[in-house]
Amino acid sequence: MMDCCRLKKWRGLAKKYEAMALKRCANILCSDFTPDNLVVVANVFCTCLESRLANGDIQGAVESGGSAKVIAEMLRSQDMEVEIWPSQASALLYLDRISECETVLEQLESVAIMSNNPLGRAYFIAGCLDVGLDAGYLVRPFKHCVDFCTTAMKDPNLQRDKGICFYLAVDLALWFARINHWKESDTWFEKALECQPQIQETVTCFRTVYAMVKMCECRLLCANKAGKRPFADALLKKAQKSLKSLQKQVGMLQVLQPRMLHMEAYLSALKGNLQRAKKLLTQCETVSSAMGNILETEWAAWSQKVWFDPAYADHENAFWMQGGVTRVQSIDSTGTAASVRFSLPLSSVTPNTA
Repeated sequence: MMDCCRLKKWRGLAKKYEAMALKRCANILCSDFTPDNLVVVANVFCTCLESRLANGDIQGAVESGGSAKVIAEMLRSQDMEVEIWPSQASALLYLDRISECETVLEQLESVAIMSNNPLGRAYFIAGCLDVGLDAGYLVRPFKHCVDFCTTAMKDPNLQRDKGICFYLAVDLALWFARINHWKESDTWFEKALECQPQIQETVTCFRTVYAMVKMCECRLLCANKAGKRPFADALLKKAQKSLKSLQKQVGMLQVLQPRMLHMEAYLSALKGNLQRAKKLLTQCETVSSAMGNILETEWAAWSQKVWFDPAYADHENAFWMQGGVTRVQSIDSTGTAASVRFSLPLSSVTPNTA
């Protein structure tokens, strides 16, 4: 019922059903402590994790994931752990808790290897690429991720799950686009299109819709690289159409709204409408901050500097220009990894002025 209410955007009713389910779980844990009932409770917490993450309740998602993890370990259910860890890692990444995210991903990899679960290993690599793209921190060397994805595209065990193959291909297409390796980016973009699920299949799938938003960034980066009009205009028009087509899905996945606003701001900036771009970035910061989405809040603030502050106009994406071949981040004494934000370039299309 929680998911049904979310799809209808009945968020108040969804919270009511969630509270009822959690109360029932508390009663079970206090009075009817059996393995079967533990499975039921764990599934409720898993559903809460996914639902809260989708609705932008990121801290709540982490708490639900932690509860599900405890029960999964009690049940010694590796399949359940593989189900929990990817979304838990995503929530921690949004909170910019990189060290904890890395720990969760390494636990996911360990469980996936022990249980010989290829899907779990694929989710691990997807998580590694996400941390690299969003925080500039490599959990595993980039080449390792590329090699895995190359093999995964031919793995019949993974071919049955188009969603994860699509996600991996988009991540690599975006990474190569960021470092201006356009031949490789085009190759992976084409692979993504080959396994892209139909839009009606993706309404409730966070990762697939997120991958589609990332495809829009690929198109925008390509438009910026094209530079000359009217070719750039054609690419921008295609990106604008893609963003518009995702409005309904993002409306049901509120956690993706800040990224959509950021991409819409980038689109406006590339079209030369810097005033609207600044307004959308401010809106992005406001929405993401309200969610506790530190990752997007700080990236939007960084884009404000790079696009509108002359002191940052010549900033270079050193980490991505190196191809992500080394860890540029170190864990400080508090166990925190500082993040590096990618600078969405404008120089090829429109001047870097306010």
